[in-house]
Amino acid sequence: MTSSNFTYLETEFPILYNIGCSAEYNLHSDPVTTLWKLRVFEEKIVDYLFEEHNLEKPRENTLHNRIRILEDERILQPNIASLIHNIKHKGNIATHESKGTLEDAKTILFSAFKVAKWFYQSYSTENRNIVDLKFSIPPNQDARHALNELEKNFTELEQKFKALLLEKETTILSQAKQQEITERSESSARNIDLDEAETRELIDAKLQQAGWEVNTKELNYKLKKTLPKRGHNMAIAEWNVGDKWADYALFIGTELYGIVEAKKWGQDISTDLRQSKIYSSLASEEKIVENFWQKKLLSSR
Repeated sequence: MTSSNFTYLETEFPILYNIGCSAEYNLHSDPVTTLWKLRVFEEKIVDYLFEEHNLEKPRENTLHNRIRILEDERILQPNIASLIHNIKHKGNIATHESKGTLEDAKTILFSAFKVAKWFYQSYSTENRNIVDLKFSIPPNQDARHALNELEKNFTELEQKFKALLLEKETTILSQAKQQEITERSESSARNIDLDEAETRELIDAKLQQAGWEVNTKELNYKLKKTLPKRGHNMAIAEWNVGDKWADYALFIGTELYGIVEAKKWGQDISTDLRQSKIYSSLASEEKIVENFWQKKLLSSR
């Protein structure tokens, strides 16, 4: 079998290594399993953080609420929290609806790798330098034997992990240790970039939470010639604006409501306001709406 993207976790965090390997081995044959495995992966990290920092579990003890507490306590940096929320979101869909594509699984696997790097660099006692460690898509191969071995080992590792959490529960971090973790965590987070696919996943999730119908891959004018519909609030990706392409056009029915422009995480958006102003100008001149009706007419012929 080829080396795992999570090999560096094997000694100190073997249960994370076990789950990460299992997610990789299922990638091509069963993307849905990969997605729910990665949800378990990040849930283990969240549980570890709660015990390490002696945090009280919320009254409504959901994974979502625990992540929110870690954000409020500034244990999770914003970019790391965004990745974790998206892993949870896709994992929930896989778990409850048995839905998930290979591309979804690849994106979330890459996100989990980034979260794992941040976690290791923040909390490991081995002090290994893994900053330059790169992610690679696992090959499509027969991994049935490896998966069987991982499943057999999981129960034992689960018991060891629970024992580790109990040990953490009785240990109080010193002020100096908390400061060290904070500095390591912030330093590691600065090295984590979100790629375009991850950024679009995050924006899709936020737009969906706000009540928009959104799916970058399917509701996409450039790729699918998607058009707005009466009675629907749609966020259509890659909408044609003059000779340019807006990342998202928001439509309430057939009326253009707004334009969303996605930018790389951490990028200074003030340098890109000119592009947004161009879109705004075109919208105010009703050129987008005019283009829509032209496309609508052509599509009905």
